Amino acid sequence: MKLGLKLKKSLVVAAATVASASAFAIPLTGASVTGYATGYTPTTPTGFTSTVYTAGVSGAALTSLLTGDSGSPTGNIELGRLGTGTGTTLTGTFGSNTVTLSSLTIADWTNSLATRYITAAAASIGATLDTAQMTSALTTFFALQAWRQVSDPNISYVDYADGEIAIGLAGYFDATPVLNGLFSGIATAPAGSQASEVVKVSVNGGIADYLFSFTATPSNLANAAGAFTGNYEVTRAIPEPTSIALLGLGLVGMVAMRRRKAKQA
Repeated sequence: MKLGLKLKKSLVVAAATVASASAFAIPLTGASVTGYATGYTPTTPTGFTSTVYTAGVSGAALTSLLTGDSGSPTGNIELGRLGTGTGTTLTGTFGSNTVTLSSLTIADWTNSLATRYITAAAASIGATLDTAQMTSALTTFFALQAWRQVSDPNISYVDYADGEIAIGLAGYFDATPVLNGLFSGIATAPAGSQASEVVKVSVNGGIADYLFSFTATPSNLANAAGAFTGNYEVTRAIPEPTSIALLGLGLVGMVAMRRRKAKQA
C-alpha cells in the first residue's frame, strides 16, 4: 500500500514538473534573417532607432529584438519592405523543430489569401460583404496596392509554450484608418478597430500558414509615426520541442527506476 502511494506521488511530481516546464515560454534559438530587413530598437516610450540589414543578420543583434512579450516588447524586426523583392525570412529553432517566418509577395496574395483577409477584416468590424462589395474591396486591395501595407510584418517576439509557438506582430493598436481605407464606400470601421499585418509561417519545411489577428495588446511604445503601439499575437501548433520531451522521458525513467528498486527491496 505504501509503495503504491509513493509511486502515485512520484508520478504526480513528474507530471507537475513537466507541466511546469512547458508552461514557461521558451525563446527561439539560432535566429537568423536572410534578405532585406529593418531592426527597430526602442530608445524611449515614443522613440526608436532603426538599422537596415541588406545582407541578413543573426546573433545577439537579432535576439535582442525578439524577446519580451506583447505588453513589454524589446523591439521588433521588419521582414521585407512593402512586398517587394523575393521576400525575407526569419529562421530559428525550438529543439528539433525549425520555424521559418516570411514576408509576403504578390504571389502570396493572388490565391485565396486576399479574400480570406478581407472577409476576416470585415467580420472584425461587424460587416458582411456581398459579392459586389467583395469585388470592390478586392479591387481596392490590389489597385491601390493596399496588400503591400500588410506584407512586411514587424516581428516583436517568437517563443514556445504549451504546444504552440507565439508570434508578436507589432502594429497600430488603433488601425481604424487602415480599415476605413480598405472598405471605403462599403463599410465604416468603429473607432478603435484593430488589424495586423500578415506573416507566413512554416515548421520543418512543411506547408505554410498565413497568420494575422484583429485583437491587439497595448505595447506601451510608439515611434514618431505612431506605429508599434500594439502587439497582435498569432499562434501555430508545433511538435513538442526535444528539450521538453526529453525532460518528460527522464522524469518517467526516474519513477520507473525507483519502482524497480522498491520491488527488489
